[in-house]
Amino acid sequence: MTVKIIHAISFLLLPVIFFSCSNAIGYGVLLWGEKGSDYKTGEIVTLLAEAGAGKEYFVPDKKSDKRIIMPAWRLEYFKDYGKCEEFAGNFKTFTNLYAYSEKDGVPPVREAPDTNAQVNIIFKLKKDQVVKIIGREKDKVDISGMEDYWYRVLVGYQKSELGEHGLLIGKKGYCFGYYLKLFEAEGDPEERLASLGGSTLSFIDYFFSKTWRPIVFKEMMDSGRIDLSKFRESMGIFPQKEDKTVKLVTDKISVTYSYTQPTEVKPGVYILEGTPLRIERNTHNRISLKYLLNDTAITQQFIVFDKDIGEITNRELERRDRIFEDFYSKGNRLSSSAYGQIRLRSDKTVTWSGFDKLVPNVLPENFSGTGRFDFPFYLASNLKSGYDGVITLSMDNLPKNLRTINFLYKFTNNGVRFYSLLSGSVENMEVKKEAVNAIVIFFEFTGD
Repeated sequence: MTVKIIHAISFLLLPVIFFSCSNAIGYGVLLWGEKGSDYKTGEIVTLLAEAGAGKEYFVPDKKSDKRIIMPAWRLEYFKDYGKCEEFAGNFKTFTNLYAYSEKDGVPPVREAPDTNAQVNIIFKLKKDQVVKIIGREKDKVDISGMEDYWYRVLVGYQKSELGEHGLLIGKKGYCFGYYLKLFEAEGDPEERLASLGGSTLSFIDYFFSKTWRPIVFKEMMDSGRIDLSKFRESMGIFPQKEDKTVKLVTDKISVTYSYTQPTEVKPGVYILEGTPLRIERNTHNRISLKYLLNDTAITQQFIVFDKDIGEITNRELERRDRIFEDFYSKGNRLSSSAYGQIRLRSDKTVTWSGFDKLVPNVLPENFSGTGRFDFPFYLASNLKSGYDGVITLSMDNLPKNLRTINFLYKFTNNGVRFYSLLSGSVENMEVKKEAVNAIVIFFEFTGD
């Protein structure tokens, strides 16, 4: 579609409209952005007026004070901005997710997630036709022995051999995922699919050509909260086709499996003969791996992660170093008349003496007085007004379950207050709540 600019002369026939929320007739989440457009998939769009008998909307042109026309089929419409914003938040999971059909007519696009004969079929896909994934039902369902999700999809143009686009379909509906092949694309999905080789691509060969990382790597990157105990170069799935081995390393397991051959047990699902491993293709760059951990079946998602793990790790270490340097610059000794003295060193190691009154309520009985400060955790937004951060003391020569203790801290004019925290206060790298009866330890900064 070529974007249509509504020129100044057109405004002689229309009321003057200022592009503000007060003039909006509604809002839309852009489900499938157009190549070359300033509006991107997932973006909230202000709808100024209807056009084309309700099949299009006037929206603000980002580059001028003019208006442009956007097709209604590309949008999910909302009258209420709050509901639009909520939908946009949920849609982030599907922003770059597309799918294609491997054969003509399968799967059909239906009005509802149901194979009942009374549920109308909206459209039958052509082989290799791309659709936009815009949602997914919560649970997998079994249909005649085939188990998968129902996906909500947007069909754009009919696949055509004669030009860029065939007939405009512009319909939303539901497809059963068993015969739908999902893939991710940040740009043009047609170009991305062509680069993948379409339905002729051997996924199992692709699997063996890549290193796969736990999906938590991407989740940590998206949240900006890097847990270095789980974000390591050594973690992932490391296939070696030549040796017929697959090495699996997570924070709970490290094992190398030897297999005899891969076998496709149903479309997109493989087992590695001679191992308990089962690989399910979710999208081109995301899989689910089923394996055994202490005789318990575990299913975990892995992705192709192209970012530099070492560089990300170094940035996280530098962030922690900057916080410590702020502490250290105020003085290399923390002194308390009631709770002893902490000596800081530039390498973050500490020596704490005179801490007896904190045993065993805050510090464990076997604490030797030596350890290390670190700053891996963050404050939840509800705590930021009352505290400056979270400090972690890692204690030497203690069992793993007793080795670390966390404090909230708040700087004062000449010192700092530590506030004890209960175990379980940290969730997803954030301290979510204060201890109701926290022990408050005031230290004064002094130097040698």
